[in-house]
Amino acid sequence: MTDIQPFSAHTVLPPMAKSVVAPYYDSMSAAERFQFAERHPDNYLNAMRSVDEYPLGAAPSMDTLMANNRRTLTRLLTNGSFSPCRASALYIYRQESNDHEQSGLVAAVPLAEYEQGRMLPHEYTRGDREEQLTRYLESVRASSSPVCLAYAGQAKIATHLDEVMETEPLLDFVTDDRVRQMVWQVSDPERITELQYYFSKVGTTYITDGHHRAAAGARFAARQIRAGQIVSPDAGWAQLLALLVPLEDLRLLSHNRYVRHPDGFDQGAFLRALSNVVAVEKIHSEAIAQAGPRGSGQFIMLLGGENYRLDIDPTRLPSELVTNLDVSLLQNQILAPLLNIRDPRTDLRLGFLSGELGLAGLRACCDKDCDVGFVCFPPTVEQLTSVADNRQVMPPKSTNFVPKARSGLFVRMF
Repeated sequence: MTDIQPFSAHTVLPPMAKSVVAPYYDSMSAAERFQFAERHPDNYLNAMRSVDEYPLGAAPSMDTLMANNRRTLTRLLTNGSFSPCRASALYIYRQESNDHEQSGLVAAVPLAEYEQGRMLPHEYTRGDREEQLTRYLESVRASSSPVCLAYAGQAKIATHLDEVMETEPLLDFVTDDRVRQMVWQVSDPERITELQYYFSKVGTTYITDGHHRAAAGARFAARQIRAGQIVSPDAGWAQLLALLVPLEDLRLLSHNRYVRHPDGFDQGAFLRALSNVVAVEKIHSEAIAQAGPRGSGQFIMLLGGENYRLDIDPTRLPSELVTNLDVSLLQNQILAPLLNIRDPRTDLRLGFLSGELGLAGLRACCDKDCDVGFVCFPPTVEQLTSVADNRQVMPPKSTNFVPKARSGLFVRMF
């Protein structure tokens, strides 16, 4: 079963939404986040600052940083950017772009769902990032970035959401990336009860975005319990702010890879070695290159200003769930043996770029910062659920779900 609960929250006021709601956190580098926050002091990103954003030697201590985040949040909640704390409710959150739309339910979900294995991850997390987010929860005592969960859709749930979305939304605005953001409040007790009943029939949810936030929430809750706090139905620290989206609404793109200046890199030698591993074909048509890989086991490579198509021999494709993923094929057959990228979680020479930015985005990155880039074929939703159901994990940055839920729409204090 999946337990959803209404929650009390401040919501951004409509006239302030466009300036306050933050860009997706991981869509920018640390330096870009720093510059954006400095230019937009009333954006919610200023309540989510991290040490790695600051220039070398200028970063505040962790304690000072967290105190600043808390102070900024207090300012935003009292300067007319947000409503007073609303009574407990659920929320429907819809996002629309030119070629995709998705609608989900925002609710509080008990951490027991995560701890007892009903909320399934598919990626490893980094301990340092978990601890940083745990410190944030301890110091700021607020949550605004929902953990995104996918579930097998149900007609009854969809009907409830559709009925509410026929009414006037609480929020309706377009962010700078041209994604329409719409929010409806669900406060009718009877409808909430029915939604809780239908979600109780959902056996498993899958984390699509927010693995570190979920893990940090579990860490924080464990510390609260050790400190003598009692878990109660309305204990905000024992719940995750979650956005639940039907599996069929998901849009899954690739996370492309680039390698920064490999040691002693020789393009000619690399191409010759690569030709012994995969079929290499230079692409003369930019349109064909921009179309990307045509299927699993194929990659588009950028090298020395040229485009190449790489095809892995089908007889060399493994059958295991994780090693058969395209990011695993790239890692195991090219990055590790030919470019000495042994651990994609820690090797700073390896970078990741959203497939949403396309070949042009990867080329701009390669021209600026690296020697070689790879466009990957994205995994399928079925691959994700199979990996998670089998309690396995994918390599880092294997999945890239868009559009991303934004911070600064709801602020839940605890």
